Amino acid sequence: MKPVFRISLALFLLSLLAACGQSNLDKLNGAWQCDGKATIVLHPDAVGMGDMGEKMFSAITMKFDVPGKKLIMGLGARTKTEELAVVSDSGKTVVLGGSGSKLSIEFQNDDAILVQDDKDPKKKLILRRVK
Repeated sequence: MKPVFRISLALFLLSLLAACGQSNLDKLNGAWQCDGKATIVLHPDAVGMGDMGEKMFSAITMKFDVPGKKLIMGLGARTKTEELAVVSDSGKTVVLGGSGSKLSIEFQNDDAILVQDDKDPKKKLILRRVK
């Protein structure tokens, strides 16, 4: 085999191995912010709110501290910390349990998640990773 081909093949295989090693919880760890524009489309009753609704949703933040088993939710300057417990982790979806409710988190891609509370399945948020 030619050296260039071998190097390319080795780099490709390494990238596949690196991607396989990252779990959903590893990907979830860190800060996320609500995408107001994408989220408002999911809420038919909020569509008429226009820019105000978009800004309200955009103020929502979530920080997942997976090793510390904590979720810090924010709305503007107000924050609330909850303990996290993993209920399930399968495919593209992680279900986390907190104080009496469960959050279903589906990965749209590595930088976007769809979050849904089991108490009100109609309420959904699209969050993007804060870089």
